[in-house]
Amino acid sequence: MNHPKYFVVQFGALLAMYACLSSLLFVIFGIITVLFPNVAGQLYEDESARSSIRTGIAMLIVFFPTYLALMRVSNHWRRVETDGEYSTLSKWLIYLSVLVGGGVLLGDLVAVILGALEGDLTLRFLLKAGTLFLVAGATLSFYVLDLRGYFKQHSKHALYFAYGATVVVLGTVVCGFMQIESPEAIRQLRLDETTVRELDLFRWQIEDYYQQHKVLPVEQALTLPETIEGRRAFEYRVTGSNTYELCAEFSAPTPESEMAVPKLPEEKNYTWNHEAGWQCFDRTVVQE
Repeated sequence: MNHPKYFVVQFGALLAMYACLSSLLFVIFGIITVLFPNVAGQLYEDESARSSIRTGIAMLIVFFPTYLALMRVSNHWRRVETDGEYSTLSKWLIYLSVLVGGGVLLGDLVAVILGALEGDLTLRFLLKAGTLFLVAGATLSFYVLDLRGYFKQHSKHALYFAYGATVVVLGTVVCGFMQIESPEAIRQLRLDETTVRELDLFRWQIEDYYQQHKVLPVEQALTLPETIEGRRAFEYRVTGSNTYELCAEFSAPTPESEMAVPKLPEEKNYTWNHEAGWQCFDRTVVQE
């Protein structure tokens, strides 16, 4: 049982386990942040939480089945070759990983407490701290009991742990999906961001032409942005001696975290707050 292949499988299973724990906490903490927003927090907090949920879900989908498969192989070898006992090398590896994992989870606890001290919501703090203790406690308890030979005498109880972990992971993934946008919605938001960048580049092209010729260009004198896939083509219209209009199509309103509030009249030229659908923006060239 001290063959390198057993060590590699056991080590891989432990790495997969900690990847699962981290991703599970990413998703749960993200869900808590979305459901219990901190009004005193920064505007991008909600999007950051949803990004953590997406990352955690992707990691769980990959690492949880990997962990179950490696544990199945490892336990099969143990039953066949050592009657369910860990080798000395595997025991050292597990004890060391429990120590390292406990340190990591304590670090996460410090981060949760720090968030509370910096003004995080009390309820949100309690939910995150409770989640951390439940996840860490269940994991460490399983391995401590396993090392003591508990599951050798109560094999069905090990299955209860496995079934319980599967239910928790699946439930967390489902709840996570309920708090994030669909892949298609995310894609459309990215296209909205591309549209804004194209409009801003086109604005610079117009203003550069104006500064050189002291007159707004006709459409034929410019290179209009390429049409975004599945959307109406950009439009440009001159509305005065130094005013013009740019129009484009958007899938959704500007996210609150990206909403710009111009403080001076001239700053309006640099903001692209929009609603869903066809949107036109009035712009004025500042005459130098």
